[in-house]
Amino acid sequence: MNSRIEQLLEFIADDPKDVFSTYALGLEYWNLNQLEEAKTTFLKVLEIDANYLAVYYHFGKVLQALGELEAAHQCFIDGIEVAKSQNNTKTRAELMTAIDELEDL
Repeated sequence: MNSRIEQLLEFIADDPKDVFSTYALGLEYWNLNQLEEAKTTFLKVLEIDANYLAVYYHFGKVLQALGELEAAHQCFIDGIEVAKSQNNTKTRAELMTAIDELEDL
């Protein structure tokens, strides 16, 4: 197993509500193209903290890669709402671009 994944799993075992380590674990799975693991992990991030804005872009991309296009679209929409609530125009724009790209498929 990847040593970075092992380390992150240890952090999460010590603190199951560690949203950053859980998000980082999802990214590791995404980078290794372990899409189902990434999906499950990003869902866990949202369970811990639905306002963790960084997760929405990557989670949507995972769903897109899995062919779950409606779910990906909804994920991006949900992320836009969180970005609006946090006055984060940069992430909002990135999520809007992701929707445009999704609609071009």
